[in-house]
Amino acid sequence: MTILNQCKAQDPATCRYHHPNAGAEAFSAWKEAEKKIDVAKKAIARGDESGHADFMNARYEADRAEETYYGTGDGLIYLHLKRDETTDPVEKYALDTLIVTAKYHVREQEHANEIDNKAGGPLIPARISHSYTPAFITEGGSPLWKEHTGSNYDSKLTNVVIKSRISSDIKEAQKKGYLPKHVQMKLSTRDGHINVRIVGVPNEQIYNDPETQRLSDLTPNARELKQRISTIVNSYNRTQQDEIEGRRNMTNFWENIDYETDWERERREARSR
Repeated sequence: MTILNQCKAQDPATCRYHHPNAGAEAFSAWKEAEKKIDVAKKAIARGDESGHADFMNARYEADRAEETYYGTGDGLIYLHLKRDETTDPVEKYALDTLIVTAKYHVREQEHANEIDNKAGGPLIPARISHSYTPAFITEGGSPLWKEHTGSNYDSKLTNVVIKSRISSDIKEAQKKGYLPKHVQMKLSTRDGHINVRIVGVPNEQIYNDPETQRLSDLTPNARELKQRISTIVNSYNRTQQDEIEGRRNMTNFWENIDYETDWERERREARSR
C-alpha cells in the first residue's frame, strides 16, 4: 500500500508526504511536539505567564505533525491496518474519518506541488539532500525574563557587518540546498533594523488563501522558509523577553522578514519600466 506513485512534484524528495523519510520525520515531529505539550502543562501548573501560549503553540504543532504523519505512506498503512483490525464500529468510524482527512491533505499537497512546479520550485528544497549546517539559538534566562542568544552573536559587530554576514550565510544556504536557489532574498538595514524581503514567490505559494493574504495563514512551506531565514538572521542577535509586560529587547538589531506579494511585485516592476 503506497501513495508514492501519485506525487506530482518534479522531485518527490521535496514533498512533505512523499519524500523517502516522510513517515519517520513526521512521526518524530509529532512526538517532539507532544513533549512540548507536557512541558507547557508543567509551566501552567507552576503559574508561568507563558504557559498557556506555549501550550497552544505546542498543541498546534502536534496537530499539524499528526495530520502530516497520517498522510504519509507509513501513516496511511497504519490507519488502514488499525481499521481492518478493529471490531468496534465507533473506532472504525473514527479511523475512516482520519483516512478521509489524511487523503484530503495529500490532495492539498499535490495541488501545492503543481503550484511549485509552475513557480520554479518548492520553497523548501529536498529534505534529504542539503549539506548546510544551520545556525541555532539557545534559550536561557528565567521563565519571566527569557533570553535567546544566537550561535553567531557578537555584541561588537555593527549592523552593516551583520547584514554582510547574513547575506553570505543565505548564499551558502542556497548553494548547499537548505534554502531555495530560485528565490531572491533582498537585505537592507535602517534605523536599527535588518530587513529581509523574500522576492520571487507567488501568492499561491505564500498563503493558504491567496485572496485574503492573512499573515497568520501562511502555507506550511512558506512558514518554514520564513523560520529558516529568521534563525539565520537572529543567530547574530540576543533577545530578552519580559513575559509580565510583554516587552522584547534586542541587543544588536530588530529584524523584519516578509514576502513580496504579487501586487507589490507588479508595482515594483511598473516603477522600473
